[in-house]
Parts: sequence; structure tokens; C-alpha cells
Amino acid sequence: MTVSRNKLHPHPAYQSGRLLAVLAFAQNLALQKTSSGVVRKYLSAASVTPGLHLGRLQAQAEIGHIPKLRTKSAAYIRDEIKQINSQILDEYPLRLNPLEQSMFMLGFYQESAALEKDKASLKHLLRTARGEWVRSEGERRVANALAKLQFDYAYEPYAVLDGGDRYPDFVIPGALESENVFIEFLGMQGDAKYDQDWEVKLQSYAKHGVTEDGGEKGRLIVIDARQTSPDEVQILMLLKKELLLSA
Repeated sequence: MTVSRNKLHPHPAYQSGRLLAVLAFAQNLALQKTSSGVVRKYLSAASVTPGLHLGRLQAQAEIGHIPKLRTKSAAYIRDEIKQINSQILDEYPLRLNPLEQSMFMLGFYQESAALEKDKASLKHLLRTARGEWVRSEGERRVANALAKLQFDYAYEPYAVLDGGDRYPDFVIPGALESENVFIEFLGMQGDAKYDQDWEVKLQSYAKHGVTEDGGEKGRLIVIDARQTSPDEVQILMLLKKELLLSA
């Protein structure tokens, strides 16, 4: 499985690259066009010595860029920054070696690509209790339930399943591939194409070794709300039961 924008990536160099991408995104939203942007001025230096630059660039964004944004966009940017800082933990790396610089660039470009995707649908995104931004009320209920159960998860990571591009709704990474948990929320009612696309996605999971009984690449949990929509408590109880089985 190839994953992009891995919010749970353990390497601080990767997370530092993500952070610079968010700061550049905030500047672009606030100023639209500028001849001396964050990327042009700081990408090279920050990829080598992130600890010398990222703190100051965050302060500049908080003072000069984020206040110019609409309320929802500003909240989205701040949540991304908070999440990344929580992954970096104690301190930014002072100096990165060549391999770590490549890790920085991987984080930068994967985050940039994901931000462009979110930008197109930002006005429709919903905020979860954990500060995650999701695309439907059902997904928000799932995210809130996972947060209450204290499971780390990735929302809509890019994955290649059976040779095709797929976006699992949620992934809880395991120590082994067989311990990965994929969660899909089906919420659109009365849409034939949606149902057909789901069947294709389900077959892709199976061919990749991800099944509801547990396969070599992980286990699939399907919350089917196409007939009746479960509330957050019902989703919480369902996930608690299912995830305890895999614990």
C-alpha cells in the first residue's frame, strides 16, 4: 500500500516538510499572488535546517496570513498546524542529513497535493472533535467515535488497491500489515452509481487481501448507513465491539 499525507508518520523531517507546505498554503490563500513566497524563499533552507526557520515562519503566518482568511479556512489551517506540531513532539530537527532532506521533501509535496484536494471542497468539509476535517456527517461521527476510543487513524489516505487508486475512509495502522484496520462508511442513499462504485472498491479490498474476516493485508469494517443512519452513540458501540475483536 502506498500512502500519501501520512499524518501519523513518525519521522520529524517528514512532518517538518508537511508544516512548510501548510504555511505556504496559508500564504497563497491570504495573498493570492506574491513574488517572494514562503516556498521560493525558504524551501531550500528549511529542508536542511528546519529548526532555524519553522518557528519564525509559523509566527509570521499567525500574524500576517491566517487573520486574512475566512473563519473556516483559518480554522482549517490552524488545525493542520496543531496536528503536525503534535506529531513532531519535543523539538524541530536542527539539521537534516541528505536522506532526511528527501523525507522532508516527501512530506512537503504529499501535503501540498492533499491541500489542493481539500481546497476545492473546503466549504463542504466538517470539523471533528479532534480537529480533523471530513466530507460527511457520517464520517464525522466515525471520527469522533474513534477519538473517544483513543485510536490513532488516518483519514482518506491515498492507497493503491488491486492496481487502482482508492481512498479508504479511515485506516488504523497496525504493527503488521495483517493488523491494519480499514473503515468504510456508506452513507449515500438511492444512488446506483455510488452502490456500483462501492462494489468495485469492495472487490479491490478483497483482491488486495483486506477482508471483513481479516486478511493478510488487514481487516475491513463496513458501516452501511444507506438504509438507516446510525447516530454517534450507535457508531461508537459498533466500533468498540469491532475494534476490541482486533485488539
